[in-house]
Amino acid sequence: DFWQNVIPWLDSFPKIVLSVDADGPGDEVAQKINALFPHKTYRVDHSIYKDANDFLVAGKAQEYKAAWFGASRFTPDNILHSEDDLLALFDETPEHSFVPTGIPEFDNKAMGLHRGHFTVFKAATGVGKTEVFRFLEWNFINRGVTFATCHLEEIPLRSVLGLVSYDLNDNMTRKDAIEAKGKTEEVRASIKRLAETEHFYQFKLRENDGADELVQQIKMMATVYGCQFVMIEPIQDTITVASDTNKESELAQLAIRLSKVAAEYNIGIITIAHTNENGDAKYCKMIVQRASVVVDLQRNKDAEDFEDRNTTKLVIQKNRPTSEEGFAGEMLFNPETFTLTPL
Repeated sequence: DFWQNVIPWLDSFPKIVLSVDADGPGDEVAQKINALFPHKTYRVDHSIYKDANDFLVAGKAQEYKAAWFGASRFTPDNILHSEDDLLALFDETPEHSFVPTGIPEFDNKAMGLHRGHFTVFKAATGVGKTEVFRFLEWNFINRGVTFATCHLEEIPLRSVLGLVSYDLNDNMTRKDAIEAKGKTEEVRASIKRLAETEHFYQFKLRENDGADELVQQIKMMATVYGCQFVMIEPIQDTITVASDTNKESELAQLAIRLSKVAAEYNIGIITIAHTNENGDAKYCKMIVQRASVVVDLQRNKDAEDFEDRNTTKLVIQKNRPTSEEGFAGEMLFNPETFTLTPL
């Protein structure tokens, strides 16, 4: 009501000059008035001083007068225009950073997994998406890359034991099998080595957590724990609303937020998306549309040949960092060790 009442009065002036504090509340006022009167809003540059009073206390009345008459047209902070804006963009944008995956054809095309980007691996049920994720996680550990992972379809212990299987080159995914093989102490030692690296973080969403909590968790992993990558599997399970229509809307909003968070915090966000019978991301096509890199995982589960039946093919369908697309390698799953090896 206040703003509606003062709009006619403010609009009666040919020029509106703002001398407000250079802080959050001052910026909000400037943004609000500029939104109402974008053609006539100007702002005084206070330089090192908080407000007009600070000028006077410092004996700088003439300097304030010059600043007032030199006020420039207000430009919102989401518009880059000046020399300082563009040079700051160049100077402050983080170096382009990526980590090779160890899959030769994939790295040749995409260079690896990229920080600052939202990457989606998509596939139908049963193709082996989780095992591909596990391979990528083990690659991060070997390269000393700090990362966090959230596997929504399995218990936390299963995720850890999957990495132990790579460390010991043996299937250690079940406690009963570990005991039967007499390798309990080896597994405990492997878990200790995993923790000692201080590069691996695992988190889970609580029962009532949703998109907001996931985004906050990712921001915390980036800023507090220094994670360079966060891996989420699968993205559709982060939204638990009842109807498909609501789920599509919620997932679309989440995909947009994840792509923005990846860029803002220079963190690589990597997720797995289930696909429908048409090969599209289940429930929401926006998941793929917002991704910088989209990798389709393919496997012929019904093949008669053992190697064909256990080989996962990677096909890059979208690749903003390097623009290279197409076949990106194959990986063979060994059911004895529960590990993947690039072919």
